[in-house]
Amino acid sequence: MAGGHAVPRRGEGEAGNAAIRLREIRVFLQKFPGTNSRAGVDQLEYSVTVGDAPPVQGRTGSDGMITIRLAPGSTATLTVLGSVYEIGLTDELHPIEEMRGVQQRLAMLGYCPGPLKGDDARADTYVNPDAETERAILDFQADNGLFADAQFGSKSSDKMKSVVRNARGE
Repeated sequence: MAGGHAVPRRGEGEAGNAAIRLREIRVFLQKFPGTNSRAGVDQLEYSVTVGDAPPVQGRTGSDGMITIRLAPGSTATLTVLGSVYEIGLTDELHPIEEMRGVQQRLAMLGYCPGPLKGDDARADTYVNPDAETERAILDFQADNGLFADAQFGSKSSDKMKSVVRNARGE
């Protein structure tokens, strides 16, 4: 698993090892959308709690990044700027042919698609479930040199696959 770390773990009375695979989740707090350190919010205080463990507190660096390590199926609580965010891992993304898959990838890339919709909302029907998703698709298209029409067709799909793959998201 790329970006993961194995933590050896031995139960009482067990002779072997089991490994818990942790995934690294990076949250960037930025002044404006971007991918460089100029956009980051420096020295922001935050707290992360994973399960029943005591909270870990820290400050963001100049890139605004907070790193959280989670096992699949576990959740973390991130508290920053007076807001609380629940962060969890799903086993895999929904297919990009489903609107829910499009929304997941938009959220991964820093766009705000609103609440995830059910699996039956097909992206190839060009029907966006709400104004937030439509705005996120428009922003994605405009940011990536596509004709911004809020219709998520094959060009948008191909570009999104490329952008997500280059960000090591799939």
